[in-house]
Amino acid sequence: MNELLFVGKKLVSLVLYPVGAALVLCTIGLILTRTRLRIGQFLIGIGILTLAATASPLTAYVLMKPLQEWAGSYADAEELSRKGIVFIVVLGGGVKDDNLTPADGVGGVLRVLEGARLVRRIRGSKLVLLRPGFPRAYASQEKMTEFPMELGVPRESLVLESGAKDTSEEAALVKRIVADEPFALVTSAYHMTRAMETFRRAGLKPVPAPCEFISTKSPSFIKWFMLNTEPLLASQVAIHEYAGLAWIRIKGALWN
Repeated sequence: MNELLFVGKKLVSLVLYPVGAALVLCTIGLILTRTRLRIGQFLIGIGILTLAATASPLTAYVLMKPLQEWAGSYADAEELSRKGIVFIVVLGGGVKDDNLTPADGVGGVLRVLEGARLVRRIRGSKLVLLRPGFPRAYASQEKMTEFPMELGVPRESLVLESGAKDTSEEAALVKRIVADEPFALVTSAYHMTRAMETFRRAGLKPVPAPCEFISTKSPSFIKWFMLNTEPLLASQVAIHEYAGLAWIRIKGALWN
């Protein structure tokens, strides 16, 4: 049942993404032009406008801004130490190509960098690395340890976990490690809100330690109309996060 829900969630999210939504609208519009010309043309126009709007730097900024503001700023290692934080949990990561170097091959490089920074400044702390459970994102333990060790994290300070397909499964893995202790949660700023809510609903006590801030400044007026793939990707990421938050709350309302 959980597997079906997971697959269904991913399929629905694909349709919600700008490119997927535009493709669906344009395809339906083209089909309808044979029998209902005006409706078909309207849907095609909406599809094109959807793609254009989400490729605007302004849209990416508006969608990303609340997510990153909710995440807060970079974590202060001294403050975390005063709170008794021992575990620094880094979400995601993995290698997709055995020929890549550790620096290029470890997924979520910025997350690992931030985790390593905190571990090196908090005496006695542990760096918990999580990686996706999909075969394509497979990473051996050797490759998972290479990058943080090159950053100065001792091997004995590393805790490696794998097999989680999404954030809720990552929360279950982390609970086995940290139990009831508070811990620093390292993830991208735009993902922090959803991650915090997921972990708290699992009965955990995460303290946000965001990284990878993007679209932090409002674009100038002239850039509103400079459509390109970078803001399109940022818009898609933000939509994914909002959809994920909605799913968490719907699931909580139905199952609780």
